[in-house]
Amino acid sequence: MEILAKIFEKSGANVEIVLISAILLAFSWHFLFTRRNYLAASAMLASGSVALVYLGGILAWASGLGGDSFLEINSFDLTEALFWISTFFSTASQMLAPLNKTTLLIAVEALLLSAALHLAMRWRPVVLRGLTFVLAAHVLYLAHLGYTGFASGREDVNAMRRQYQQHPSGFVSTEDIDLFVYIGESLSSLNMSLYGYPLPTTPHLDKLHQTDAGFLLFDKVRSTHTHTSPSLLRALTVTSKEHGGTLMHWGIGGVLRQAGLTTHLHSAQPLNGSWANFSHFVFDGLNLNLPKENRYKGNFATPEIKDHLLLEKALTGSGVVFFQSYAGHGPYLDHIEPSMSVQIEKPTINFSGTYGSYFSEHLPKLRQNAADYDRATTYIDRNVSHAIKNIQSRSKPAALIFFSDHGESVYANSAHESSKFIDEMSTVPMVLFFNEAYRKKYPSTFSRYRKSSFLKQTKLLDQISPTILDILHILSSSQLDVPTLASSSKHPRPYIIERNTVSGPSRLDLEYDSESGFSKAHFFGGTPDPTFISLIGEKFSDTNTICYHRSNSFAKALRAASLNGCLEFDLVVDGDALNVYHPPTTPTGFRIEHIFSIAAARKNSLWIDSKNLSDPIACDKLATYLESNHARVGQLLVEFPWDASSRLIELQSCGTRLKAINARTSYYVPTHFLVPCSENPIKN
Repeated sequence: MEILAKIFEKSGANVEIVLISAILLAFSWHFLFTRRNYLAASAMLASGSVALVYLGGILAWASGLGGDSFLEINSFDLTEALFWISTFFSTASQMLAPLNKTTLLIAVEALLLSAALHLAMRWRPVVLRGLTFVLAAHVLYLAHLGYTGFASGREDVNAMRRQYQQHPSGFVSTEDIDLFVYIGESLSSLNMSLYGYPLPTTPHLDKLHQTDAGFLLFDKVRSTHTHTSPSLLRALTVTSKEHGGTLMHWGIGGVLRQAGLTTHLHSAQPLNGSWANFSHFVFDGLNLNLPKENRYKGNFATPEIKDHLLLEKALTGSGVVFFQSYAGHGPYLDHIEPSMSVQIEKPTINFSGTYGSYFSEHLPKLRQNAADYDRATTYIDRNVSHAIKNIQSRSKPAALIFFSDHGESVYANSAHESSKFIDEMSTVPMVLFFNEAYRKKYPSTFSRYRKSSFLKQTKLLDQISPTILDILHILSSSQLDVPTLASSSKHPRPYIIERNTVSGPSRLDLEYDSESGFSKAHFFGGTPDPTFISLIGEKFSDTNTICYHRSNSFAKALRAASLNGCLEFDLVVDGDALNVYHPPTTPTGFRIEHIFSIAAARKNSLWIDSKNLSDPIACDKLATYLESNHARVGQLLVEFPWDASSRLIELQSCGTRLKAINARTSYYVPTHFLVPCSENPIKN
């Protein structure tokens, strides 16, 4: 009975897939046996097969589309559209139905139902028209899902307009300070050596971080969205609760103007795209020095200008200057100056060892996109460090804030489309720089931000606006709603990626309650595993070490190291090679040294799940490596396989060596020992 109940449950959950696949397969039998049209029969058979393995994923993806997914349509650009399509191929592999019992059940049910429908069509020809109607209705339903998302995008724009109707008041500037706000584009901290990426993508920023006391690096910073418009709208908005609890929204440009400051914007953002249409919500009040028709389109009114050229003009100004980059957006090499970038040499790891078995090696441009993105990051490194050195050289108090609007997922080939969210789309760099004159005149302000930069507390990009006002010493007659980056106060809205999807409102909650889990907020598709691990890791890090399981590829280990304090990976000692893979798969070229190079920057702890350390020779080879390298990382745990328990005397020497470097050890107790022991603990 229990088995039948499970079958009915699985069948009910997948009835749509079974029905549509069965109809297409029934059409195939109809064209084959009744019409003798072999071409049409083949087409229907192929369509039915595709529906069996892809329809569930397509429906789930379409249901996750939201208004934010369609914002770019406001000003369409073919190049960007083609780049988005190239990233969509990675989604196809994610839509593929897994090879499991449920998929097999769906296939059998679809085949049986298709046979029944074919017999019904031969018996009653009217059935053919009815099934054609059902199929057409389903196609229209999919089109409806897309249109609903597009309509939701239009409503998002109207909601933005309603939010920014009030003019700011009560802000007063009290000091003469230069502030340069460098807004990056599509730059994830995951790919920056400044944040532990084992390839040298940010050598100039790395050096400044090591040598200049005014350089403050914030880790665990999340963008509030994966698209430019909703992310920067929230990041560059000042919010305040008025009497009665009404939440007021003011763009940072209007607030700075009302405070009496003349502020300039230099933007390399293009004429197409949502930000060109919506930037005036937050930048209204900034001096753009542009014709009225191009007022909110940045200095890209002169086509094809590169960041480094526009940056030189921006750095000649004083006061408050906003500089908006475009380098980092795909196609990545189209928006940089190649002569000012560096080609980064990749480690010799095969495709599976780099990206994991989840992705097909035939995905177009996946390797090239990752290489191009690293190269673009070196160009951004050059520009940001150049801006910092300019601020560094000024004689008056000056500061710089550098952050990115959102991240990018090049190792999953998903760019930053919110309906395909993965964690690095929201992990962004955050650098504050205070020159010597600022640190001398305002030591307490600098001290507060310096102390905060050492905390491993998640910050959100909407803490930028109150931070700007704080650094500029602008007074406000009303209490600001969001804390600055220097504050450890609780965020009033601890969630990101708030969006209206076809399936209803969705947002990713960042606040985990130990009793109730994640709060009332619902994220379409559920909180992704990497983000979930990161959040519970932060919640329980004082009392528990939580490790990211099976970090057996370069991409997954990168993600794990950036999100959590501990990586777990599988190790096989193959002769002299310490390979990272899980048998029965084969070595990929991904080795323990690659793991150590990734974990070194953050001193991640490592849980080494060894597969053949019951062999004392293999154990000694691992011990030799760890003796030379253990200080590079955090706590080590070496897990021995189950058969090691029968060879403990032979392994004693290796165990002593591991103990000498403070590595912890563990091993499985075989089930045939454990069960009788638990049944009769006195005897055993």
